[in-house]
Amino acid sequence: MKESRSDRRGVRSTPEVAGDRAPDQAAPVRNGAEPRPWLLAAAWSLIAVAVLVAGSALVNPLLGRYVHWGRIEVGAPIAYLVLALALRRRWV
Repeated sequence: MKESRSDRRGVRSTPEVAGDRAPDQAAPVRNGAEPRPWLLAAAWSLIAVAVLVAGSALVNPLLGRYVHWGRIEVGAPIAYLVLALALRRRWV
């Protein structure tokens, strides 16, 4: 039996199974936990980004500021993708 090794980020790799994994299971495993399903990570990311955009649209006018929709239309999809990846890989 070969030992599993951890790199400096705590990601474990087992040499005998590293090449035997299917492509959808190739995500690094942190602290022994498996990656979350994409659907679950995408759903929570969508909810989080929608709440942040709605909060911005409600609070900014109350403070006398404009909502910068140009920034939101660029930033919201980027935040969604980054958050979905972070939730999938259990970085968050």
